[in-house]
Amino acid sequence: MGYYYVITSDIYLNDVSKSNWKDNSPNSWRYVEKYFRGTIDGADHTIYGLYYNGNKKIFGLVNRIDGETVFKNIRISDSYIKTTGGTTEDDTLIGTAAFAGFAKTGASLTAENCYVSESVLISGVKGVASFCGY
Repeated sequence: MGYYYVITSDIYLNDVSKSNWKDNSPNSWRYVEKYFRGTIDGADHTIYGLYYNGNKKIFGLVNRIDGETVFKNIRISDSYIKTTGGTTEDDTLIGTAAFAGFAKTGASLTAENCYVSESVLISGVKGVASFCGY
């Protein structure tokens, strides 16, 4: 059991109408260290302008998941995610992705009808992916 969220319209976290939006002091997505368990139903909506440029080792729309987690009917577009935390030799957990940065051992992660558009840049030290980093 967990939380159940439904997105009821497109979400603009930043004004992405200009090509240089990420160079103009964009709003940064807030990093939360708690684990998420539940469902996020995008109801066929898009999240635009997800932005993070920092030194956390784990980052995503939901940073960490535990238990049964479902993402469905969500698109992420026009976003920029860059993490610089950790090193390639670092034994600690490192993961960067658009949806989930890290899935705890034993967690169940399901994605249904979810997309990361080509306009999303994702960059990190290791464990970098479009959906779940590590």
